Amino acid sequence: MLELPSGCGTVERNGKFLRRCGGAFYEERFEGDRLVYTVVQWSPRMEMRVEGALLMARMVSDDCSRDTLMGLPGMVRRAVAEHGCTAAFVDMTALDGPIDPVDRIFLASRLAEVWPTGVRLAALALPHQVNRVIENIASSRGVDVRAFTDRDEALAWLQLAPR
Repeated sequence: MLELPSGCGTVERNGKFLRRCGGAFYEERFEGDRLVYTVVQWSPRMEMRVEGALLMARMVSDDCSRDTLMGLPGMVRRAVAEHGCTAAFVDMTALDGPIDPVDRIFLASRLAEVWPTGVRLAALALPHQVNRVIENIASSRGVDVRAFTDRDEALAWLQLAPR
């Protein structure tokens, strides 16, 4: 976005200064010599921003509770739908504790219930959290998802998605 609507103010969120226009938050950045604005979404558990057709989400809480985990697929799906994204990257490395094996199965089932067809999902996790259970269950139900321990590999896989 090259211009913001009139009447926008400036707010500070998590140490960043953002422009607020109605209920939307925008981050200023330069692309070459042009100032552009990207949508930023805030939630108590996750920061989200949109870069073109890619939703970039990052956990900001280390809460591994079942309630938190079950809410994540719907929260990310809503942002993907709202912004017309064709891919999503979710950084879950803030979840440094173990994820219960039963919760992995519930999370995979929830992901399969709500995830939109044709949207690729890359999840970044710590090495001890990746055991492919979520990926295998969700993939077998039609979700184009992969778990990674390397950010660059995850983003490269998302770029291979047919657009």
